[in-house]
Amino acid sequence: MDYSSRKQSLQDVQRALIKRMLWSQEIHNNITDEVNKLTGVCDDLERWYTNGNSNATIAVGNLPGHLMIATQGFTFTRHLADIQDEVMQYYDFDPSRDVVHFITNTSLGLGNLTGLHAEMMIVRFLVVEQHISKHALSDRNLTIATSTSKGCCPNCAGWLNMYRIPHTVRRDNLSGLWRNPVTLNQYMHSTVDPFTHDPQVRYAGHANQAAEINRYGQVLRAPTGPFNQKTYNVPVTVPQSNAELNMILNVGGLLNPDDYD
Repeated sequence: MDYSSRKQSLQDVQRALIKRMLWSQEIHNNITDEVNKLTGVCDDLERWYTNGNSNATIAVGNLPGHLMIATQGFTFTRHLADIQDEVMQYYDFDPSRDVVHFITNTSLGLGNLTGLHAEMMIVRFLVVEQHISKHALSDRNLTIATSTSKGCCPNCAGWLNMYRIPHTVRRDNLSGLWRNPVTLNQYMHSTVDPFTHDPQVRYAGHANQAAEINRYGQVLRAPTGPFNQKTYNVPVTVPQSNAELNMILNVGGLLNPDDYD
């Protein structure tokens, strides 16, 4: 599986960001009852752990048979049974049937890498460790949630919507740093509402292969290959054109979502 960047030009970078912003519209998000339940789980776990720390984030994903909890900025200290009891308040979770996976940058073999949002950590876990194609995640009924206080950022919402993965409601403001979950391409931008302001974007492609990790979170092979730096300042207006917006809203799909990773 090739995880290297396909970006070749400034236009590729601009196009990828614009597509994610267009796809981040809530009209493309299938907010199911399970999304709402998982969001409730995130809200409760956030109250347990983050103590108002704005840099601490959490996401919970459900793939039948697997419950995934991704965290940034803090470490779980409660017993697994406590967490299972909390989850069972919201939906039919069976500890004898469902496996709980705790996901961090360390477990993903990414060390101190920043910018991979908690929702995208879950995606990377499934694609890299579980070897599930990103195109198959929707068919496997993946659902991902983050807390109500955080909301799903436009980049994450756009990526998840392109691959038909239901998630928590999108917030308007961008995060200062976002990485693609598969290629680890890095987008740095001003933390503004991209629908009312032009964010200034810097981009650095990442050409490494992913780490090999076993089911217990042990890193068997570290990521390899150097960063492939492509850094730009990119003024972006969303939508780029009415014609492009109409194409997204009316057709409801991209011929090849991979073009915009």
